[in-house]
Amino acid sequence: MSCDTKVKISIIIPVYNAGRSILRCLCSVSRQTFKDYEVIVIDDGSKDASASLAEKYIARDEILNTRARVISKPNSGVADTRNYGITLAEGEYLAFIDQDDFIARDYLERYYRAASLEKFCCRKPNSGADIVVGGYERIASDGRIITRVIPKPSDWAGYIVTAPWAHLFKTDFIRNNELKFLKNKIGEDVYFNVVALNCGANVEVINDSGYKWYYNTESVSNSVQNTFKDDVDVIYLMDSIVDAIGDNTYSPYLEYFFLRYVCWYMLFSTRGSRKLDIDKVYSKCFAWIGKNFPDYRKSKYIGTRMPKGENPKFHAFVFVFYLLERIHILKPVLKMFGK
Repeated sequence: MSCDTKVKISIIIPVYNAGRSILRCLCSVSRQTFKDYEVIVIDDGSKDASASLAEKYIARDEILNTRARVISKPNSGVADTRNYGITLAEGEYLAFIDQDDFIARDYLERYYRAASLEKFCCRKPNSGADIVVGGYERIASDGRIITRVIPKPSDWAGYIVTAPWAHLFKTDFIRNNELKFLKNKIGEDVYFNVVALNCGANVEVINDSGYKWYYNTESVSNSVQNTFKDDVDVIYLMDSIVDAIGDNTYSPYLEYFFLRYVCWYMLFSTRGSRKLDIDKVYSKCFAWIGKNFPDYRKSKYIGTRMPKGENPKFHAFVFVFYLLERIHILKPVLKMFGK
């Protein structure tokens, strides 16, 4: 934003039937060491008392009562809700937090400090970072840390966490490139992040796991993608990314990302799916890969080499997945886990 920006960071929190988890989320925001922010809580037509709970908490919190607002709208999904939040934001940067999650006390301070580094000034005067990428901890209901992910500085790092959280986005960069979340039942945030990375962004990667991703077994992301469904269209997602990027589509990292994403989608959704559906999705996914990346078997990243910063375990899955595909036994192996 311009020098007239009212605040440094706009925090956008989409809410739908959050119950009391929204209070933990708001509490973590209130306790931030960095104070120059606004909070936009957008209730997406909740059927419970999420909006009123948030309003009551904000009203009695001495930090948030001057910085936060709750906006209610008819239900239209998380993509529309986040896009609406972008239009309302007054901050120089955008941060996204999901309703079940929370952040460490110095989360905003660390991200904003990284965004303000002068290392980019030789390319874009006084620009700072367009995107700051960090990591997260996956938190169980009993407080255990299930997983900790901290990306290492590299050109691949931006593809490791494709959720909107654990990022800070320059508001002007998002608006000037007309970036929006995709209205789709899978990967609306993947679309946003991957397209953003391929718009010439200045990206800063930080050694941080201050975002706490709460493991909610009832969340949409844990249910909608665990079997193949007719209304979950991964081809539409991948086509939309390619269309948005246009002439910049090919890079070794982007090719590997798509190959990795197909691997993840097939492995994650196969168990419990019908064998007929596995066969159908397999054919669609590999037809898409063959059309967009006809030389994918020659990718240097699905062999023994992997992108700098990639998790060796994930790379091993990709390597074995495409090895089985190359020798024509991947489909029958996947079908063994179907029903």
